[in-house]
Amino acid sequence: MNSKDLRRICSMTAALALTASVFSIYPQAEPASVQAASAKYEFEDAEFTGTVKVDKDSAASGGSILYMTEDGTITVTVNADADGMYDIIMAADGVGGGKQQNLYVNDTSAGNISIAEGSGDYKPFTAATVKLNKGKNTIKISKSWGWTKFDYLEVKARVYETVSGSAVLSNKKATKETQSLMNYLASVYGKHTVSGQQEIYKYGPHDFETEFEYIKDTTGVYPAIRGFDFLNTNPLYGSDDGTTDRIIEWWT
Repeated sequence: MNSKDLRRICSMTAALALTASVFSIYPQAEPASVQAASAKYEFEDAEFTGTVKVDKDSAASGGSILYMTEDGTITVTVNADADGMYDIIMAADGVGGGKQQNLYVNDTSAGNISIAEGSGDYKPFTAATVKLNKGKNTIKISKSWGWTKFDYLEVKARVYETVSGSAVLSNKKATKETQSLMNYLASVYGKHTVSGQQEIYKYGPHDFETEFEYIKDTTGVYPAIRGFDFLNTNPLYGSDDGTTDRIIEWWT
C-alpha cells in the first residue's frame, strides 16, 4: 500500500468517524494489572500538621488512626523499587459523609481523592495510580473537606499484561481497503502514535484549511489523516458548511 492509498483510506475512515485527531484500535485484551507485591504504611507513623491527631482505634490495623478535621496535612514517605506506575491504596473513612482531600506526590499535585463515608471498618480502596521514582517518594494528603479518619496506606506496583492489536474485523464483508487499513493499524499498535489534524469548526477564527496549510508549510507534507465535522450537515442545524464536498475533494 503506497502513501497515497494510505492517505485516502485514512482520510475517508476519518470522515466516517467524524473526527480523527488520533486513531486507535481495540486490543485483544484490556490492559489489566496483575498481582504485585505491596508495601504497607500505617498513617499514625506519618508526619502530620495542623489539627490532625492520632486516635486509638481497635478496629484499625495498627490500633490507631490519624484523624484529620478542620485543617492540616499528612505526609507518608514511601519506597519504590523502580521508576514506574504504582497504585496508592488507602484505608480510610469519611466522617459524616463522603469526603474529598487533595493528593500530592513528590510535592506535585496528583488531583483529588474521594473517600466514602465509613462505619469504622476502614475498607481499602485505590485512591490513585501515580508515577513514582526509584527510592524515596512522598505521598501527601492536604485538607480539602477534612473530617476523615486514615488507617493505613499501601503502595503496589502496577504490572500490565502484554496486549497486542488484532487485525481481525467484526465485519466479514469489509472492503479490502478497510482490511488494509486495519492491518496497518495493528502493525503499529503499541509502537507508534498515528495522529492527524481535525479541521476547525465553522465559526472558528480562521478558515477550514488554515491548520493543514500550516502543517504543509512547516513540514513539507499534508497530514495523512484529516478529521471532519458533520454537525452542520443535518436538517436540525440548518447551515450546511460544505463538509461533504470537502471530504470528496480531500479524497480525490
